[in-house]
Amino acid sequence: MFSRRRSIRKYMGKKVEDVKIKNILFAGMCAPSAGGNRPWIFHLVKNTEKLDMLSKAHPYASMVKSAPVCIVVSYDTQKIRYKDWFVQDLSACTENILLAIENEGLGGVWLGCYPRMERVEGIRRVLDIKERYIPFSMIPFGYKAESKEEYEKFDKEVVHYVE
Repeated sequence: MFSRRRSIRKYMGKKVEDVKIKNILFAGMCAPSAGGNRPWIFHLVKNTEKLDMLSKAHPYASMVKSAPVCIVVSYDTQKIRYKDWFVQDLSACTENILLAIENEGLGGVWLGCYPRMERVEGIRRVLDIKERYIPFSMIPFGYKAESKEEYEKFDKEVVHYVE
């Protein structure tokens, strides 16, 4: 699955089944987090008008307009127990979601929001997200309308064995 996961930016118009969406969200919830803090909140967007608006709130998000679903992964600032680690926590969550998307036979792409505050504020405005939540990543996904070859990613040059 890992070598099949690619950034997919073109989607068919086909609806994504609710059971697949639930599985994908659950994968995000299963991500490791510092101290088990789980500082994430998800905004699930299917509304075509909102998807269109999101595509304009981020400079690299044009594909969101054609995606049937988009998940915005945000940091809940009230979960401050391990606040210095939220970037790692939400990165693990986002990657779990991307792997689950691939596992469900779909394709998606990671669009970074935080720390670019203009993106954070734009997404907040579109989705009317409370100040306590910081949009971290946006993941549009759906059935793939493009194919990318699986490729070998193992690079022995970046591995240094320490004995």
